Amino acid sequence: MVERWECISPDDYTRIISIYHYLESLSNEYPHFEQWYFGKVIPQLKLSKRMIKCLSIDEEIAGLIILKNTEDEKKISTLRVSPEFQGIGIGQNLLNWARFSLHCTSPLVTVPQVHYEAFAKLFERNGFILCKEYHDYYKKGGIEFSYNGYLTEPKERFLAQNERLYSYIHKAGICGSDSKWSKNG
Repeated sequence: MVERWECISPDDYTRIISIYHYLESLSNEYPHFEQWYFGKVIPQLKLSKRMIKCLSIDEEIAGLIILKNTEDEKKISTLRVSPEFQGIGIGQNLLNWARFSLHCTSPLVTVPQVHYEAFAKLFERNGFILCKEYHDYYKKGGIEFSYNGYLTEPKERFLAQNERLYSYIHKAGICGSDSKWSKNG
């Protein structure tokens, strides 16, 4: 077996696309996954606000991690290990790299309910603290668990998810530009 660890360059378009395909099943838990990946992760990778580290074994992705590293947030955005490579330390190695790269021993990380059991032992072993359970945060009917911190609910996120409601309210003249429904208010 040939192992290759690599930090992904924002200019490596072939690798960026192959990582997207490796992760695209996450759209089952995160309905806007494609927009997030190409609209946030890749542009922020170019600005050094995101990092991606990938392990390939025999030219196939075995595991990877995506980090958000800003002044305001140190977060593990995605941690994934292929089922055939789970239980051999890849997740722990990626987690160790995340802590080192973020200069943070307890980065924020969330996990959907469907993957909770797969991550619970790893997070517990590393001293991560379960902080909150969110209902309908990323997906209607879904539950998201946050460790080492809390998710925020910025107005922009709410408005983007409720664009039709926002449009209806303003077309109907229900509220003015100074209300809580205003994009500028």
